[in-house]
Amino acid sequence: MKKMTSAYANKLLRQLREDKEYFLNKEEVSATYVAAVGEEPIIPEFDYRKNAVQKYLMVK
Repeated sequence: MKKMTSAYANKLLRQLREDKEYFLNKEEVSATYVAAVGEEPIIPEFDYRKNAVQKYLMVK
């Protein structure tokens, strides 16, 4: 096992938290969209399966 300082470990944890927050916010923003009747909807591009795998890996 590789040794690391507490400062480096805290830096990694901060980055993981920021990544997690980014993906959660991205999912929340693109989860729904509004389209009027007769209007072609503009569906946000977002791969929920890919994001779910990334979130799962972050939790592990």
